[in-house]
Amino acid sequence: MVENATAPAVLLGRYQQMKPELRRAVVETLATRKSYAQELLAAVQKKTVSREEVPTHVARSLHSLLGEQFVKVFGKVREGAQYRGKTIAKYKRQLTPARIADAEASRGRALFKKTCASCHLLYGDGAKIGPDLTGSNRANLDYILLNSVAPSFDVPTGYKMVSIVTNQGRVLNGVIAEEDGTRVVLKTVEQPRVVILKEDIDVRKISDKSMMPDGQLDKMKQQEVTDLIKYLRTTEQVELPQ
Repeated sequence: MVENATAPAVLLGRYQQMKPELRRAVVETLATRKSYAQELLAAVQKKTVSREEVPTHVARSLHSLLGEQFVKVFGKVREGAQYRGKTIAKYKRQLTPARIADAEASRGRALFKKTCASCHLLYGDGAKIGPDLTGSNRANLDYILLNSVAPSFDVPTGYKMVSIVTNQGRVLNGVIAEEDGTRVVLKTVEQPRVVILKEDIDVRKISDKSMMPDGQLDKMKQQEVTDLIKYLRTTEQVELPQ
């Protein structure tokens, strides 16, 4: 893998026009080398890249590469296990049996289509990038919260995120669908099949992280979280709200 000195400038120059999932791929890629990480940190300082767009696992990598230089700009990185435990406990306090009973699964289905169905199937509805949730342990609230709050806690090998930057500066973020000696085929949020020639790949990074970003529930109102959980715990499909 050859270092490309112009890659950070090219990627960060296009950053504001990228979709969120491609922004995440850029941030992940720039955290792979010290010289790239310095450019990313400068972009955070200039607010080209917001602090909220740097996931915790990437922040830890940047801290390892840059040390106190990183802390001065970014601040201290939250501890993953501590954050996970506190956040799950917070949602368990909110998601009482009475509140879940009063929730609307149909509204939860609409939220699922908006936030989850681009990667996951449930009752045959959605995409096949992430695991099919239909047969998962959805009745268990602890299981749902762990996989929602910390989707990267235990990622099956076939669903680990792969970030690719081509030598033309194209950024792709997905999971491997196929691979042979000359090409890689990715499944991405935008396309179920993207073919990349290996000779065109500049940077390839396989992450232990899920494609699903942390903090999905944090972006929702309390009622929306409750409606989504109600839907995820259903045993058959429900109608969308009228």
